Amino acid sequence: MVHEAFVCTAVPDGLNNLLTSHLPASLPLLRRLQSTSFPGGSTPSSRVLVATDDPIQGIGQPGSPEQNHTICRTPRHFTAAYLDLSRGPETNMWIYSTLEDALNDSASPALPPDEVALAEAQILSVLHGVRRLVHEHDAPLAYPSAVLIGTINNHVRQIIRARAPGFSITERGDYDKFLFRVVELPSADVALPEGMRYGRPTLDNCHVVKARTHIPREVKTLLALSGMVIRLRDGTPIAWAFLAPDGSLASLHCEDPYRRRGLASAVAVKLLRERTTEYGTDGWGSADVAADNASSQAVCRSLNGKSSWVVSWILLHTEEEK
Repeated sequence: MVHEAFVCTAVPDGLNNLLTSHLPASLPLLRRLQSTSFPGGSTPSSRVLVATDDPIQGIGQPGSPEQNHTICRTPRHFTAAYLDLSRGPETNMWIYSTLEDALNDSASPALPPDEVALAEAQILSVLHGVRRLVHEHDAPLAYPSAVLIGTINNHVRQIIRARAPGFSITERGDYDKFLFRVVELPSADVALPEGMRYGRPTLDNCHVVKARTHIPREVKTLLALSGMVIRLRDGTPIAWAFLAPDGSLASLHCEDPYRRRGLASAVAVKLLRERTTEYGTDGWGSADVAADNASSQAVCRSLNGKSSWVVSWILLHTEEEK
């Protein structure tokens, strides 16, 4: 039985532990929920949606954004999502379904048809919860009647496209999901060339970072993220990396005159080794890299990263096409 998706203003007790038991497939959503405890990690518009085959204990009714929900038992399948409609045009939704566990692993036995149907129904239940929140939102949206879902597993994207009547999607490209184990990263104790030093990104640095990328990420967001910069003596930033709101390695860049010196790898390793523990002790890291981005693919492999599945960014349109 699929229960109507619960809508919560805080992460339900037990959800992060439940997601941890489904690593690494659940990593993007888990990290986004963990980051809600960071300064600026959530807003009054933040919502967590959960659809499960076991009712969630707590105050309020399904669809009502009451706090203090608790997941008391381990469900056979569930779908969960984080949504913040105030974050557009940046990514404002992440979603995970237990269906991903088997679909990501070609060696896993196929799920019985009734379990596939259950998991798909839970995905649809969450989407209907999102639609309701979009319609109830009383401020202009960056994407009218739509939300930008980030790093969505392509298996889930295909289910939405094929089995979600009344919804449509606009695709924004595919990315390889690279996974890292922190213990397998190269050493961070590599000396930088003379005249260079590591540091935290400054406001001026973040303006430079924003100017170097097409990704819609605001300066105030970059300042709130965990980041690492390599600077020259005069303060000029020449290489940098950040951990995105979902903990993934993001905005990795090295200025042209300083490339092929290992600086991108060095700043990425230092950031991942020193800051991933802010989320927890599971030791997982990730990055989303376009298939045609040869330099970033090479950096991820130099960090002993493994391309594990394919994700994408999509605009989910919640109004039926006329």
